Amino acid sequence: MFILRASTIYSVVVSYTTLQKVLKILYKKKLYLIWKVLENENDNTFESESNSSTTECSIQ
Repeated sequence: MFILRASTIYSVVVSYTTLQKVLKILYKKKLYLIWKVLENENDNTFESESNSSTTECSIQ
């Protein structure tokens, strides 16, 4: 019975840490996208838009 509880606690901890990592990555990507949008709004030249699109493709 104790072994079952320990494994359950372990799986919950593992899933929680994994969720945290995923959320952190998503948050960073969201900030990056917001930053890119703001950068494009500030700089409306065609060159910067094409550069940002190519960098986004290379990152993905």
